[in-house]
Order: sequence, then structure tokens, then C-alpha cells
Amino acid sequence: MFGDERQDYARALDDYYAGGPPADWETRHISAYAAAHPAEDWAETWAHYLHMHDCLETAIAHGLVEPSGDSFDALLSTWQEVSD
Repeated sequence: MFGDERQDYARALDDYYAGGPPADWETRHISAYAAAHPAEDWAETWAHYLHMHDCLETAIAHGLVEPSGDSFDALLSTWQEVSD
């Protein structure tokens, strides 16, 4: 799902910093930096999930939205409500 993690990490970062992300990074990655290496893709995706979860906990605690369930789809639905 995140690519071949056996790629040389140092070389992948060197390539990324030398040439930037691929032009179509937005169609395959959550951030430009996630395109640098599969490990960064996983880390950036996980960081965004944690950001969403934390923001939603805060929004729920302050009564801005109602909890909509524990499923990932419910999380995304509520996230869209908060982030739009």
C-alpha cells in the first residue's frame, strides 16, 4: 500500500531533496514529502490520521460536533463536517 520499503532510504531522500516530489504526488500521497520514500508515506499518513482524531476529540469535547460512531467511515464523515 505504501510502496516498497526496501528502497534505500538515504538515496530516496537525496533524490527527493534534489528533484522534489513527482508532479502527480497529489494523486498518490497525502503530502509532497510522503512521496520521498514509503516509510515517509506511512509516517505522513499516520500523522494525518492522528491529527484528524485529535481535532475531532477536541471538537466533540467542546460540543462543536456529535460523535458519529467508531468506524473509520464515521471518523471521515465527521472530519469532513469539521474541516469544510
